Amino acid sequence: MCTANAHPPATAAGKEGILLERKIPENICRIGRTDTLQRIYVEDYVISFLKEILKDMEHAAAGKAMLLLFYGEGFERDGVQFFFLDGMAVRAGAGGKGFHREEQIYFDRIRRRFFPDRKAIGWYCLTPGRTTIPEIFRNLREQQLAGIQGYYIYYEKNAAMEEYLLDYHQAEKVQVLLSDKVKKKVIKSEESKLPDGKSKESNQQATGKPVKRRKRRTDKPDDNLMTLSASIVAVRIMNAVSLCVLIICCIIAVTTLNQYDKMKRLEQTVICLEESLKDYHDGAGEPVMKEESMREQDHGAQNELPSDR
Repeated sequence: MCTANAHPPATAAGKEGILLERKIPENICRIGRTDTLQRIYVEDYVISFLKEILKDMEHAAAGKAMLLLFYGEGFERDGVQFFFLDGMAVRAGAGGKGFHREEQIYFDRIRRRFFPDRKAIGWYCLTPGRTTIPEIFRNLREQQLAGIQGYYIYYEKNAAMEEYLLDYHQAEKVQVLLSDKVKKKVIKSEESKLPDGKSKESNQQATGKPVKRRKRRTDKPDDNLMTLSASIVAVRIMNAVSLCVLIICCIIAVTTLNQYDKMKRLEQTVICLEESLKDYHDGAGEPVMKEESMREQDHGAQNELPSDR
């Protein structure tokens, strides 16, 4: 931790170890009384985040507490201490136990990640209940700011604080989701531990707390289950169709081979028949020709014989 007193007054600019004065912002808004020897300038993002934390802590549980740490810089001029707070980080901690090593490691990691060019100015342990911002600054640990009655809000570009807020709210959403899951698991385990013969209504009468009835599941399957079933049925149908097509192709192939063999044998039979008919015709034609030649010879001999007349 550093304090404003740890920074020497800015006298000679450029000398080693001397902190230069920061220019006072022009666009500022004064809140409360600020005519003291200690002046606090708080960037608008820090004020907005601080108001959000205070609003949540007004209705928080009694055992809940948070540590607030402010980052920034400071200097002293003409006996007046100036503090510029442009960074803030929070951590859930045990109220009243102080700032221990674990918290120091955590906040130092936040500083290196989001506010590397800033120093820790002071911290405050916030407990549930109504607390004002000037009260926080008056009781800021590591500083002596008992006379603070008000502060200044200034408006500048603050990308570092903006990035921290985004990271903080994302982590907070994750914690809420995890806590909801844990609560559901606890409720389920308590319901499973109910003794036999006791219904939820009897447990409700014993504890006095209302028990929500679970809606009975209808026979209508879930959308994901329906989609999975439809895809399985489609795959099975495709497999069956493919198997049928394969069987038909095999039958056609076997039938075609059988018909080919039959056609081949028929062709050979036809060829044999043609050859047989040809041989038969050739054999029948030769006797006919011999008979006709013999007739012609007999007729010629008769003509040569002399007539008796």
